[in-house]
Amino acid sequence: MSHTTGHWPTNNPVDLDETEQQGAQHLQLVKERARCLIVRDSIRAHLAEQPSPRAVRLVQRLYNDDIDRMAADAITALNSTETAQ
Repeated sequence: MSHTTGHWPTNNPVDLDETEQQGAQHLQLVKERARCLIVRDSIRAHLAEQPSPRAVRLVQRLYNDDIDRMAADAITALNSTETAQ
């Protein structure tokens, strides 16, 4: 199997020369992206399991309502910590 530039595995890895802080920031970004993808793909799978377009729209509305409530709760929590400081 032959590999071209941009494909894995690579025969000539490049040292990125990133600092420890940059490495930690990069790792945090990768973790956040992975969490987002897992959630999004789970929602996509749940929508795909629905038996009809009407059911898909219902599930979509339920997810939207849940996300709106979670966002409102997060905002309330952030505002309460700002006020306490």
